[in-house]
Amino acid sequence: MPTVAGPAERTAYAEQLLKEVSEALHPHVVSEFAASLDARDPGRPAPSLPCIGDVPADPGLVLALTTAWAALEGAAAAVVLRAAGHEWELHTSVRPVLEALVSGARLTFGDLAERSGLTVEQVAALATELVSKGVAAVSQPR
Repeated sequence: MPTVAGPAERTAYAEQLLKEVSEALHPHVVSEFAASLDARDPGRPAPSLPCIGDVPADPGLVLALTTAWAALEGAAAAVVLRAAGHEWELHTSVRPVLEALVSGARLTFGDLAERSGLTVEQVAALATELVSKGVAAVSQPR
């Protein structure tokens, strides 16, 4: 930044800066910024002990995301979850589970199954995948 330059140099610098910033802005810049934050945010480490490996299909277990930067996208064919630098393309039947988790809810497998029409076993399979990537944690109800 030409702080000690004359008025002409400062004006030229400001005009060049304005041009570069304007060129960098486009309709998807906010989405790209959010995706960049997501890719770098590892979440809040939370152990899912004793659930290491496959998460049991226990309707009383609680599932919650461990990252603050999670997003859902997708249309009728599939739903895409982006969280902690990972991306999953999943069947739309899991959308109610993912919507609840992305909103910050901590719900039991039984509640998630009831909201979505999935079985507790299907919720546990989804939980296993999310926990294995460090995106979610499983715990006992408080």
